[in-house]
Amino acid sequence: MTTSSKWLRRALLGGAALSVVATGAQADELSALKAQLEGLQNRVNQLETTPATNTPSGLPQSDGLITFHRGSDIGWDQTTHARPQEYIPEDRGFTIAITPSADLPAPVHEVTVSGYVKGDFIYDTHQDLGDSFSAAAISGGDDRENARVHARQSRFRIKSKSDTAVGQVRTLIEGDFNGPGAAATGNEIVSNSDAFRLRHAWGEWDITPNTTIGIGQTWTNYMNLFAYADTVDFFGPVGMAFVRQGQVRLTYTSGPVLFAIAAENPETFIGAASTGTGGTNANITATGVVCAESLGAGSNVCNAADNVPDFTARLQYDAPGGHKFQVSGVVRNLRVDGDSIAGATNTANATNATANEIAYGILAAAAINLGDIATLTGTFNYGDGLGRYLLSGNQDGNLVGSAGNPDIQTIEAWSASVAIALGITDTTTFNVALGHYNANVSDLVAGQVENSTTVHVNVIWQPVSRFRMGVEGIWGHNDVRGTNSSDALRFQFGAWFFF
Repeated sequence: MTTSSKWLRRALLGGAALSVVATGAQADELSALKAQLEGLQNRVNQLETTPATNTPSGLPQSDGLITFHRGSDIGWDQTTHARPQEYIPEDRGFTIAITPSADLPAPVHEVTVSGYVKGDFIYDTHQDLGDSFSAAAISGGDDRENARVHARQSRFRIKSKSDTAVGQVRTLIEGDFNGPGAAATGNEIVSNSDAFRLRHAWGEWDITPNTTIGIGQTWTNYMNLFAYADTVDFFGPVGMAFVRQGQVRLTYTSGPVLFAIAAENPETFIGAASTGTGGTNANITATGVVCAESLGAGSNVCNAADNVPDFTARLQYDAPGGHKFQVSGVVRNLRVDGDSIAGATNTANATNATANEIAYGILAAAAINLGDIATLTGTFNYGDGLGRYLLSGNQDGNLVGSAGNPDIQTIEAWSASVAIALGITDTTTFNVALGHYNANVSDLVAGQVENSTTVHVNVIWQPVSRFRMGVEGIWGHNDVRGTNSSDALRFQFGAWFFF
């Protein structure tokens, strides 16, 4: 028996004996005190037989430090990292919690694993548009029906939260199987293999109660998530801001107000044109070929040399009544190094000329709660050289100019979306979403999109938290410079199985 246990036993028995003397000799009181003495004796005996454990300094001893429970609500707001179609019910997944003591009920570290299997059945009435409905892919050259069944959107999500002496730390890692196509991983003849890809790898640290710094890869700070329409289709309305990329972000929150600034991964994405309004292109002859650093050598006629991050800022206000509002902006530096402008007839590379152009974009978004039975959402984007930030839009601009004097002509464009989500019952939602993209025709060359429109109409049913299904009809229209207008119609059934 340890010395501390002996002293504890003596103290407990001595205190009980004093109580007996002080309270008198009444029979009923003596019986009650005897019962208390027996209980204290049992507790002392238990302490004497319990083996010692290694307990962190300054913390009381506990029988168990690790607990498991169903659910994934550990402090992450899903609207900051997921679109509505990607929400996982908070009672899905499982959480491992590490608590230093039963006397300290708040865990100091939690890790949650969750995700879902999503299967899609797709039927196109006009042409094969692939696994997701891309308005930019609509063309009149392939007028045939096509059926497709896949499970590429299935995903895994791991989140964590740690309370430390210098502020809370949170992480998010998420991936799905919607990566490179069959050419890289398999084909539909035998295996239907699809590549696992990284979606989010993000870490946050609350450096003060109101200030958070985040580093890693996630949705761009420019993008809006709470006004994104809930669709069965992976993409959703045309023209939505839709980019995940590496960034360093600083966020300040005060009550209903959030302000965030970020420096994000740059990527100039332009086309090379033989005709256009930006200059004489006699020495840049590869019409319609796109140029971006990430495309790799041999796939383009110029080299994007990104030397300055994209800078973004976002202001969000959560108003009383469940309404939300956001404005955000992005400033970019588009750059092409002249010494790498390739092509047999191009002599610009001999002068080591470089082209630079400043590009920008602004976004406004709102979500209006209509009496808790419906939500009306809308977004608007406008920019010059916004390009790759917009879903199914054009490149940022075109490479134009003369020999030894290349130039980048940015493409001016705007986009808008409006959607309504109507709660038919507690488990059923009816959604309608309209999206439109429009580019300045004078900035375009043959093969680039003048305007696109999409309409998504669906019914989504979620009878239990483990399962969700939806039926959707999608119509799209696409106008491409130099070709005829085209339409497409798709019907899609999707089912989510959450674990």
